[in-house]
Amino acid sequence: MSGETYPAPSHLVKELMEMLQGSISINSINRVGGWEPICPEGRGETQFPMGLVIHPSMVYLDPDPCPPTPDTLEQETKVKLKDRVAIVTGSSRGIGKGLAIGFAKEGAKVVVMARTDAPGRSRLPGTIHETAEQIRATGGECLPIRCDLTSAEDRSALIRQVIDAYDRIDVLVNNAAIILHTNVADTTVKRWGLMAEINVRAPIELCMLTIPHMMKQKSGSIINVSSAAAHDVGALTLYGAADAALDRFTQGLAREMKDHNVAVNGLDPGQVKTEGALFTYPEDTDWSSWKDPAAVVPSAAFLAALSDTSFTGKIVQTDLFGKSWP
Repeated sequence: MSGETYPAPSHLVKELMEMLQGSISINSINRVGGWEPICPEGRGETQFPMGLVIHPSMVYLDPDPCPPTPDTLEQETKVKLKDRVAIVTGSSRGIGKGLAIGFAKEGAKVVVMARTDAPGRSRLPGTIHETAEQIRATGGECLPIRCDLTSAEDRSALIRQVIDAYDRIDVLVNNAAIILHTNVADTTVKRWGLMAEINVRAPIELCMLTIPHMMKQKSGSIINVSSAAAHDVGALTLYGAADAALDRFTQGLAREMKDHNVAVNGLDPGQVKTEGALFTYPEDTDWSSWKDPAAVVPSAAFLAALSDTSFTGKIVQTDLFGKSWP
């Protein structure tokens, strides 16, 4: 627990509470045990800038016991994302599509990027143009660009097209990835090479191509989508190794970009029911605890809306957004 604690007799606690009644509203107090924050109405009250936590035997002074509510975060994010140029890779379907649509609703100019640009060109449903249509139907602005992430030429062309269209890049979301449900011994070198190309090399190179523009702007936010497999040795080994490599890159790049005001963070969206998951997981999978792609938007939008490096180098979980972070 941060802050300082001071022993306080029960009569002092009673007097303190009576004194505070006139200046702040007492939201709640735990008289039985544990700690419970008492926050002023609204954040940043000048009458009593420090929050109090009352315990039967202690008074705890917390410099900021009242974190922003989800509604507050959403409003702040909406303002900060307006007119920002955001590239979302793999946004023809799944999490990427959800983020592209969600960012556009918050006012961002979204670059919808994926390999599938027409129906029938993938075993999975969804195209960049279908995502673009949904964005435009609600008044959003977007630029669909076909890009094969296994091609270095396509990766370079993607960044050039975005700069030609908008003359800036404010947000890069490296979301596209593939997963192999096989053990190391059962995976061919060719299949591993494909996953390493898409899941590791492509996002790293897109960062390398993007950061010169963000450094010139002196602002930007990069989000590398990861997973729990990066640190769960019981998960798929090769997929986890790729995510672990990306996490390490994220933290290192964040350190290098801090002085350039470019935030770099990793986001673990958790279990998300996507077209890809439905295609690869067994038919008897219990989907009851899996979330929809739209549920990832608030946490990703917060990271995308960062305007400085006060929050950078983190690997965070969507499920803990608004709880243990920001």
